[in-house]
Amino acid sequence: MFVLPQSLQHNPRVHLLLRVTGSGEFFMGDRTSDLGTWENESPPPGFYLSRNYITTRAAWQLFWQGHRNTLSQPCHWVMVIAQRS
Repeated sequence: MFVLPQSLQHNPRVHLLLRVTGSGEFFMGDRTSDLGTWENESPPPGFYLSRNYITTRAAWQLFWQGHRNTLSQPCHWVMVIAQRS
Protein backbone atom coordinates (compact mmCIF):
# COMPACT_ATOMS: atom_id res chain seq x y z
CA MET A 1 0.00 0.00 0.00
CA PHE A 2 1.49 3.32 -1.06
CA VAL A 3 0.47 6.96 -0.78
CA LEU A 4 1.06 8.66 -4.13
CA PRO A 5 0.53 12.23 -5.40
CA GLN A 6 -2.84 12.75 -7.08
CA SER A 7 -1.09 14.11 -10.19
CA LEU A 8 0.26 10.61 -10.96
CA GLN A 9 -3.06 8.81 -10.75
CA HIS A 10 -4.08 8.93 -14.42
CA ASN A 11 -0.70 9.58 -16.04
CA PRO A 12 0.12 6.63 -18.36
CA ARG A 13 3.74 7.81 -18.75
CA VAL A 14 4.52 7.23 -15.06
CA HIS A 15 5.71 3.82 -13.89
CA LEU A 16 6.60 2.59 -10.44
CA LEU A 17 9.84 0.70 -9.94
CA LEU A 18 11.07 -1.15 -6.89
CA ARG A 19 14.78 -0.61 -6.25
CA VAL A 20 16.20 -3.39 -4.09
CA THR A 21 19.65 -3.14 -2.52
CA GLY A 22 22.03 -5.43 -4.40
CA SER A 23 19.47 -6.53 -7.00
CA GLY A 24 18.59 -3.61 -9.24
CA GLU A 25 15.16 -2.31 -10.21
CA PHE A 26 11.93 -4.19 -10.86
CA PHE A 27 8.76 -3.02 -12.59
CA MET A 28 5.85 -3.01 -10.12
CA GLY A 29 3.05 -3.57 -12.62
CA ASP A 30 -0.11 -1.55 -13.03
CA ARG A 31 -1.33 0.78 -10.34
CA THR A 32 -4.75 0.27 -8.82
CA SER A 33 -7.33 2.99 -8.79
CA ASP A 34 -7.93 5.21 -5.79
CA LEU A 35 -8.73 2.99 -2.82
CA GLY A 36 -10.19 5.85 -0.76
CA THR A 37 -9.49 4.70 2.78
CA TRP A 38 -7.73 1.69 4.22
CA GLU A 39 -8.18 0.50 7.81
CA ASN A 40 -9.90 3.79 8.67
CA GLU A 41 -6.92 5.79 7.39
CA SER A 42 -7.27 8.20 4.51
CA PRO A 43 -4.46 9.93 2.60
CA PRO A 44 -3.70 13.63 3.05
CA PRO A 45 -5.26 16.08 0.56
CA GLY A 46 -3.67 15.87 -2.88
CA PHE A 47 -2.68 12.20 -2.47
CA TYR A 48 -4.32 8.82 -3.03
CA LEU A 49 -3.83 5.25 -1.82
CA SER A 50 -2.61 2.68 -4.31
CA ARG A 51 -1.98 -1.03 -3.87
CA ASN A 52 0.88 -2.36 -5.97
CA TYR A 53 2.43 -5.77 -6.39
CA ILE A 54 5.76 -6.87 -7.79
CA THR A 55 5.61 -9.25 -10.71
CA THR A 56 6.07 -12.99 -10.24
CA ARG A 57 9.21 -12.84 -12.38
CA ALA A 58 10.75 -10.21 -10.07
CA ALA A 59 9.80 -12.20 -6.97
CA TRP A 60 11.45 -15.34 -8.35
CA GLN A 61 14.56 -13.40 -9.33
CA LEU A 62 14.87 -12.00 -5.81
CA PHE A 63 14.35 -15.46 -4.37
CA TRP A 64 17.05 -17.07 -6.52
CA GLN A 65 19.50 -14.23 -5.81
CA GLY A 66 19.16 -14.91 -2.09
CA HIS A 67 17.08 -11.82 -1.28
CA ARG A 68 14.11 -13.78 0.02
CA ASN A 69 13.74 -11.72 3.20
CA THR A 70 14.93 -8.40 1.78
CA LEU A 71 11.45 -7.06 0.99
CA SER A 72 10.23 -7.62 4.55
CA GLN A 73 12.70 -4.96 5.75
CA PRO A 74 11.92 -1.49 4.31
CA CYS A 75 15.51 -0.30 4.78
CA HIS A 76 16.57 -2.57 1.85
CA TRP A 77 14.21 -1.23 -0.81
CA VAL A 78 12.72 1.99 -2.14
CA MET A 79 9.90 2.74 -4.56
CA VAL A 80 10.97 4.90 -7.51
CA ILE A 81 8.60 6.93 -9.66
CA ALA A 82 9.88 6.88 -13.25
CA GLN A 83 8.46 8.94 -16.10
CA ARG A 84 8.95 8.07 -19.74
CA SER A 85 9.93 10.99 -21.96
